[in-house]
Amino acid sequence: MYTRLVRKTSVSWSAGASGSATAEAAYRVSDLNFDNTRFDIISNNNYVGAYQSDHNRAGGRRGMVNFTSEFRGSNVADYPAPEMRLLRACGFEETAAGGAGSIYYSYALGDPHLASSSPAGILSGANLKVNNDRLQHVFSGCVGNVVFNWTAGQMPTMAFTFEGLPSGSVAEIIAPSINISQGKTPVPVQNYALTISGASLGVISGQVVQSVTYDVGNIIDPRADINGTYGYSAPIITGREPDITISIEANATGTVDWETAFSTTAEELLVSFTHQDGGGKNVECVVSFDAYLSDYPVMSDVNGKFVYTLKMQQSVDSGATPLTLAYAAS
Repeated sequence: MYTRLVRKTSVSWSAGASGSATAEAAYRVSDLNFDNTRFDIISNNNYVGAYQSDHNRAGGRRGMVNFTSEFRGSNVADYPAPEMRLLRACGFEETAAGGAGSIYYSYALGDPHLASSSPAGILSGANLKVNNDRLQHVFSGCVGNVVFNWTAGQMPTMAFTFEGLPSGSVAEIIAPSINISQGKTPVPVQNYALTISGASLGVISGQVVQSVTYDVGNIIDPRADINGTYGYSAPIITGREPDITISIEANATGTVDWETAFSTTAEELLVSFTHQDGGGKNVECVVSFDAYLSDYPVMSDVNGKFVYTLKMQQSVDSGATPLTLAYAAS
């Protein structure tokens, strides 16, 4: 008898850049769900001459893979961090610049149509494997949503929610055959030099900011399909509703008056900060986006001080900066 242990679980995918994939490997993840294959349970109300109806049947099936990864850089020349491959499956456009030996990358929210569409979008589904101690579940064409969290003093994270097509069966594998890659060591959220700027607000810097959370808010359609092998075709992203939350200390209104900024100014704000400043090529990363305050700023008590919760929505104005992750060129 072989007892399968939860701690020997891993998630594998082929990382790398568009058109330049690396070998499949398992990477650092947490908060992994184990209920990966979802069946449409068909309640059966047939009368069969018994005191109860006939048993349920299994209908269509879909694959769900949810986990959290750390936001970090790359330690492989000319390749992005392995988790960036997953962003391409969440509607981010990858841009590579520079030449061989000095290629660097940036990622920005873009057209969520599939790259194979005509006309083509930028969405590139990923194939994921969940390895539960020698039991392997395989999911193809996965697309998903991601929630970024930058909390002061903590590791920055990306919480992924993927949906894809499951394979027909669970495979049993030999555990040592899984290629494990630790990748770049992540660093905590610190020394970010965050700024919020607007036409009338000017550049607001030096504030005490507890956290920034950006939920891309992708809308995933599972695509029920009578021609699908298991009742579904590969899922797609049909739109998004980004939800942004910034927790920031309340201070003198002469510095910034958030209530007025919401109620009367109503202007586009550029939020920008740098992760791992000085970390080098494909490690240091500037995060930026244009947004509007979307709700009245509310103050709450945090350890006896007042902290504003700023709710924002991604700007869709002409020329607005979408959520962009720009890695350093050197």
